[in-house]
Amino acid sequence: RLRLARAASLGLALLALADPVLRRLLTIYFLAMTGFTIMEATFTLATSARFGWTNVENGWFFAYVGIVVVIIQGGLTGRLVKRFGEKNLVRVGIAGTAAGLFGMAWAPTPEALIVVAAVLAAGNAMVNPSLLGLISLEAGRGSQGGVLGIGLSVSSLSRVVGPAFGGWLFGVTGASFPFAFSAALLVIPFFLALLPMPASPWATRPVS
Repeated sequence: RLRLARAASLGLALLALADPVLRRLLTIYFLAMTGFTIMEATFTLATSARFGWTNVENGWFFAYVGIVVVIIQGGLTGRLVKRFGEKNLVRVGIAGTAAGLFGMAWAPTPEALIVVAAVLAAGNAMVNPSLLGLISLEAGRGSQGGVLGIGLSVSSLSRVVGPAFGGWLFGVTGASFPFAFSAALLVIPFFLALLPMPASPWATRPVS
């Protein structure tokens, strides 16, 4: 029975993935996560080279970013989704993440880096829950588990590709370029998110 249930779930997930909107959402998710993980993998190397930061400064920085993410996701994202819809939050979040990455690439001082990092953290805090919400809604009740599992696999793949490519890019180009590259990469999912998203026949409710 367990095998039959798993096979049925996989079959429903594959049928749902025939939907071009779902495929586009998963592509957006992969590219957005890859851009962010490139930054994560190269950040400590970059701040050490540019500002002489040690693990102490980097630790405080990531704690600060975490606080911003908690504030946005815990206190604002739900309200913003109700008011503006998941699709608009994905677009704004990707734009904010890209702007933050671009600012981090050229921040002349640690203080400037801290300011633009807040934009990055806020943007990323909007993207992840909104995208997963869209994927869940588009999948429909019968295949939500399978499709969300594929979404998590896409996220895991980005956490392999992003750090590996980011480390290579840092070694070849230096401290700032990986951030600029990540910002440029996010232009692709941003424009994909701007395209119309017609309702899927699998959707549990129309997305907004």
